[in-house]
Amino acid sequence: MAINILSWNVNGLNSPIKVSIALIQESHLKSADMHCFQKIYFKVISSSSAVNKTKGVLIVIKLNIDFSIIRSGGDTEGRITYVVGSLNNTKYAFLSVYAPTEGDSSFFQELVCLVVSLEDCLVVLGGDFNAVLDPQLDRSHASKSDSMISGSCHKSYSRIDYLLIKVNILPILLSDHSPIITSLTPASLGTKRNRC
Repeated sequence: MAINILSWNVNGLNSPIKVSIALIQESHLKSADMHCFQKIYFKVISSSSAVNKTKGVLIVIKLNIDFSIIRSGGDTEGRITYVVGSLNNTKYAFLSVYAPTEGDSSFFQELVCLVVSLEDCLVVLGGDFNAVLDPQLDRSHASKSDSMISGSCHKSYSRIDYLLIKVNILPILLSDHSPIITSLTPASLGTKRNRC
């Protein structure tokens, strides 16, 4: 059975996600409001919220997916959440990330430490990194002086949303970010391990 995984900066939630596992960024939900996102077909298995209705990351899974949660966690700023669990006898770590727009190096150091600590898992990392890997390739209006940090928003198109596994980029529907989707077939992955 293939598992469809989606990573999407939704810039506020107002519609259901119809995939197996969704890594959501910029949910704008407080911890007390998280129950509103859970529906009859899926549940929130890990989340992190800011004090106010900004930021927010969560991981959602369909109820019929047999995913045994081992542990979960995240930060207290609404920027990182993760869940470790078992699916078809394979240990996975799913992470949803919403990076600061101002390029905070301590945020990325914290993220790298977390990923390294998950060395015994297949890691699926999705998020809005608010940075490009290659300004010349990943921006519609790049100049040689551009940095990796995103800069002014909405003045150009940039690839800042990543799902670090083979993916398809879907059309923009509800927000100013395109959803990213992929499929995993757990049985075909066997005992491979993702190490940083």
